[in-house]
Amino acid sequence: MIKNEHQYALTKAQAEKFVRALERLKSKSAGVAGTNPLLLKAEERALRSQLAALRSEMKAFEALRSGDQHE
Repeated sequence: MIKNEHQYALTKAQAEKFVRALERLKSKSAGVAGTNPLLLKAEERALRSQLAALRSEMKAFEALRSGDQHE
């Protein structure tokens, strides 16, 4: 769980890295012949899963910060 603004900023930066990694993966899968599609799909799922977890943590912190949710 994110507990302060510094951790929030780090989490947000990490989420942006995962978004860029997904974009690179899409271009990689379109441009590289012979790449195993199952491996690409597994990598994409892993990236999306981690991104979703980071976004969930960010959303929870934003709710706490705004007073919408109490711990």
